[in-house]
Amino acid sequence: MLINTDKFEKDMAAFSFKQHQDFLTYFDRLNQLGYSINDVENYVNERKSRVKTAFKPGPQIKCPECGAPMMVLPVNDKPSTQTRDNSRSVLICRNKECMHTVYSEKTAKDMVSEIRRKPKEVSE
Repeated sequence: MLINTDKFEKDMAAFSFKQHQDFLTYFDRLNQLGYSINDVENYVNERKSRVKTAFKPGPQIKCPECGAPMMVLPVNDKPSTQTRDNSRSVLICRNKECMHTVYSEKTAKDMVSEIRRKPKEVSE
């Protein structure tokens, strides 16, 4: 069956040629083993629900400026994160209007451990 290649490429532009090739390999393997697309869909949905129930966000520290949650990131660990000081981590407000920033000589791992040990300073 011939298809309109130009239309197909336009309609499926979100996928690379390699992804189309990988799909054919995957689909062929499903057929060899007797699985259907419905089996794959059920597997993906079940796996997503397992991941969602397994993930429990830890405590968060609130921004002293705006009250939004802050995130901990490592710094000075690679060329793109150099701060020209002895900082090893940074707390950054997630509110893009605020972006309050606090640098620390503690590692990001140590900062997270410290946040978890101080429940009185964090929000649920």
